[in-house]
Amino acid sequence: MVTQARDILYTLYVLDGGDGDRMYKDIKDKRKLSADEMKQTPEGYVTIMDDDYPEGFRRTSNPPFVVKVDFGSVSTFKEGCKRVMCIACAPTYDGTQRYVFPSGSGFAMTDSKGNRLLQMSGFDAVKSAALCDCLLLGAKTDGTQADRYVKEALATGKDVAVEPTSFDRNSYIVRLMADGASLVYDEESFKSFIGE
Repeated sequence: MVTQARDILYTLYVLDGGDGDRMYKDIKDKRKLSADEMKQTPEGYVTIMDDDYPEGFRRTSNPPFVVKVDFGSVSTFKEGCKRVMCIACAPTYDGTQRYVFPSGSGFAMTDSKGNRLLQMSGFDAVKSAALCDCLLLGAKTDGTQADRYVKEALATGKDVAVEPTSFDRNSYIVRLMADGASLVYDEESFKSFIGE
């Protein structure tokens, strides 16, 4: 039964071009699929019906029904390490934490040495904030785009920190700091922020 549900979701994902709103409408309207339309879920795709579907997505509004694993294994999420989403920054703090870098329709996850561990696509990258333990914003953060990430992170109970430069005049970063975002300025403050 789960296999059939997975295949239905994957088929709708293909037919609707990955558009979650159209998929939701098709599911709600109980769209009939012909045998010719049905597709088997290939390796490298994870549906909301799967046990290894990232739990963080389940806690978001409108979670993606299907995500594509371009590189690595979804089991990376089950490892007991902190996941830090990075916006306009590239931290170099050593440790067991994982860094998540969103881009367009997905994200890439690296270890603290920059080794790529996981890459997923096929969904609004803002949703990946729900997969992280916290959000770190760099000095060159653009408030317009970053605001969506901050809202998603806060909506799912995540902490937000900024990593400004000493000459930072970015009003968005200053506003976040005034609103209570944590300040990360060295490895010690970073470890304190992520709880290590």
